[in-house]
Amino acid sequence: MKATYTGRQVIETKYLGPTNFKGARIRVKADAGKAVTVPWDYALNPADNHACACLRFQSVLGWDDERVGSSLANGTFVWVCK
Repeated sequence: MKATYTGRQVIETKYLGPTNFKGARIRVKADAGKAVTVPWDYALNPADNHACACLRFQSVLGWDDERVGSSLANGTFVWVCK
């Protein structure tokens, strides 16, 4: 069964370091069953990279709500749409 958006969900952004084949990137996912990977923007600081990745994810799903977020101890960020 495919998950659907039924209310507020946590959006999680996680940094993925560079490999021999791919540059640094951020993985963004939610329980809605969707996930995207966004390239790291070296012109931005880490918090802004996570915020921009979250915004891109929201646009993919058509979620235009304002969001609030916080970082966890392991470097992962979590976001909730207001």
